[in-house]
Amino acid sequence: MKTCLNFSALVAMFLAAAPLASAQQGLLSLQNNKAEFADPSPMSFTVGASGGYDSLNYKAEGAGDIDSFFIQGGVGAAFQDNDQVTPWNLGLDLSSVYYLDDTNRSDQSDYSARVTFNIAHSFSERLKLNHNFYLAYEVEPNFGTGASTALRNGQYFYGYNNLAVSYAWSERFSTTTSYTVDGIKYDDAAIAASEDRFSHTVSQQFAWAWSQTLKVVGEYRYRKIAYDKAPNDSNSHFVLAGLDKAW
Repeated sequence: MKTCLNFSALVAMFLAAAPLASAQQGLLSLQNNKAEFADPSPMSFTVGASGGYDSLNYKAEGAGDIDSFFIQGGVGAAFQDNDQVTPWNLGLDLSSVYYLDDTNRSDQSDYSARVTFNIAHSFSERLKLNHNFYLAYEVEPNFGTGASTALRNGQYFYGYNNLAVSYAWSERFSTTTSYTVDGIKYDDAAIAASEDRFSHTVSQQFAWAWSQTLKVVGEYRYRKIAYDKAPNDSNSHFVLAGLDKAW
């Protein structure tokens, strides 16, 4: 068990709130616990395709290098209700990447599936609740989750769930208390032995409205991580400060 203290002074000017919970998971950033419900359409669909060239030479012995062109494609669907009291949205995404050449790996194709669900509820003009959920079966690396390693390590499950309660004590001062649980589990047994883990994060955020478009934000965060097998359990404390600017 180890304990560490992190102090970060961050100036965060958010151009827009991210519609997916995955964009809120970076530990060294102020959490925006509000999902985006601006899209007026109740239903939308997306289709995408791309390609490229991937060259990766692992230094580790026995790791399969990648030296190949690849193609990838995916489909997605989004459903939402922009109710003024209880808005919600649901997102579903499926995608696949295929390597054209032999990559010295067990599979030439990798698949990803993601589900996101966001809901908010206004008990009053002062008291509001936000809930963000994200579940994915995807391929490394996906830096958007804030959980992946830097090298390609195959398929893994990742889940994230955040519950936040905000209260406006006055026209200028508000607080947000949140609890987050997330976990990751790899298909590869060798990677799983050192990376599989489960964590709990509790945070308290304070915001002061300097003007109608600028907020000064401070946040304290405590995170407890428990690994399934690796002896790397830890307790971390984070103190963050920043600016939230609405352009």
